[in-house]
Amino acid sequence: MWNYFKVKCAWYAQHDHQISSNFKKKAADMLEDTLRTAQRKRQKPTWMLEDIWTRLNEKWDNAEFQKKSTKGEAARASKKGSLHTGGSVSIGTHRRRLEKLKGRTMNDEVFEETHVKKKKDGTRILVKPHAEGTYDGHTKVLDEWRKASPLEVAQPNHHPMMLLQDCLVLLLVLRRMRKR
Repeated sequence: MWNYFKVKCAWYAQHDHQISSNFKKKAADMLEDTLRTAQRKRQKPTWMLEDIWTRLNEKWDNAEFQKKSTKGEAARASKKGSLHTGGSVSIGTHRRRLEKLKGRTMNDEVFEETHVKKKKDGTRILVKPHAEGTYDGHTKVLDEWRKASPLEVAQPNHHPMMLLQDCLVLLLVLRRMRKR
């Protein structure tokens, strides 16, 4: 399809990569929409091979897939809204972008950056009241860990395992908060 598109359309060579990326993204979106419609209507697309259609139906009928699907539907229908303001971008990607932008290692600030929204007057507030509790709990546990750790590990820019340790501590904090 891409080769056919390249023959039918023209652009400057310096735009090859961007146009190729856009084409692939649009094709993936169209395929996803087609498969979603096929799943909902239980009607095989004319271009799809029968054995692939059979395997897709087996997957869609699988109990584990149904469970995940139901859970996802409930999450999307929730009125609570998301505490994460970063959209579909992962926390890791946000951290890397912030590190590149600010030119330093980012640890504590990533949570704040991805759970804060800007008001029209320019002030920044956490998206939900319990986000502040989660952030405070994470910061407290992280500070305690840093105080109890050897000096060379406790420096955020010093030890390569620091990010892994921060993630593990954050997971522990979040588990404790879920149990409350």
